[in-house]
Amino acid sequence: MRYKNNCRINRIGKDKMTTCINNSLFTIEPYWVGRTWAFDAPNLGVMAEPFVAGTNIVLTQLAKTRLGIEPSDGAKFQLIFSAQKFPGLHLSFRRQEPEFDGYWYISESQDWAWFSSAMTSFFSNGHPEELHLQVLR
Repeated sequence: MRYKNNCRINRIGKDKMTTCINNSLFTIEPYWVGRTWAFDAPNLGVMAEPFVAGTNIVLTQLAKTRLGIEPSDGAKFQLIFSAQKFPGLHLSFRRQEPEFDGYWYISESQDWAWFSSAMTSFFSNGHPEELHLQVLR
């Protein structure tokens, strides 16, 4: 069994069966490791994927201001994200330009953040035009 673009690909003998996840909202649990936030999505083949290049700063600001969580060993929170707006969202981004298999996004408050190619594990059409975030305990 392997995963590609949010789809599980199974082989049974010569037959191939593909099952895709068509969620519009996704949840991951970022955790603090070393000097940044990271996340696991084992069902999609993503493990210890770090948030870097501005994304870590944006997530730290959201965790502090919305949840009172300081970045330290053992810190974690839930991150809900979607390509469509949803009730209760905290921050929205618009896709800008590609770099190193990822994309730069800019928020309405002019914060820049780079989302890696791991994002395409959740969205079957690649990096979405918009990305909307909410943080929860």
